[in-house]
Amino acid sequence: VPIRSSSQKVHGIREEDLADAPLMPDILPQFIDFIGDLPYAAHSAYNDYSFINQATKTHMGRGFNNHRIDTYDMFRH
Repeated sequence: VPIRSSSQKVHGIREEDLADAPLMPDILPQFIDFIGDLPYAAHSAYNDYSFINQATKTHMGRGFNNHRIDTYDMFRH
């Protein structure tokens, strides 16, 4: 999937940086095995969580139901 130029500017990730990256169906089961049933913590976690949830539905036939901890919410309080 092409990376928007605005995303490239913000994050500094270029398409050539990802040319040899593993594909989602290949790496996702390893991530799910790694995290197990532990909580998922991230900054602005909802976006990442929804992405992982959709990917697990698409590639593994189930959703991602781990508890979500959003460090952005912690930062705001």
